[in-house]
Amino acid sequence: MNKLRDLANLYILLSRDQTYFIANRQGFITAYADADPNDSTSEIAVKARSQLPAQVTGPVLGLNMTFGGRLVAVTEHGWVIAVRQAFSEHHMLRMQHSQGAEAKATGPVGKGWVRNALAIDTGNGIYNASQAHMHRVIWTGEIIHGFDQRSLDYWLSKWHW
Repeated sequence: MNKLRDLANLYILLSRDQTYFIANRQGFITAYADADPNDSTSEIAVKARSQLPAQVTGPVLGLNMTFGGRLVAVTEHGWVIAVRQAFSEHHMLRMQHSQGAEAKATGPVGKGWVRNALAIDTGNGIYNASQAHMHRVIWTGEIIHGFDQRSLDYWLSKWHW
């Protein structure tokens, strides 16, 4: 299985137009599709590739898509990134309490500050669990909003062990 060693995770995404998105450990998200979109038996080809911004750290742990078609990725170090499928634009937010996440890993990939993929609801709420909190941030279509004590739309809940 050497082909899988560069993957950041095994959470991938297949869009409704048959584009397969996958992230690797080097911070790239790659889109694959049929070389001939009218022939499902054609070879699979790289459709597009994008490098995450330099300030975004940690392997991508999951990809998901908003109901409006925006890709959303989360990294082990607490970054949430919303990306156009054509990779022409991105927005990002570092989740609250993720400062120092680089040193909080308890093992290899998948044992970091964020340990699992994210979920997205019909209202573009983005949910993710970190080591000590459950987070809900919002994709507005233009920006990712994080935790704000004055709003009930985004929230942060501490785990109670």
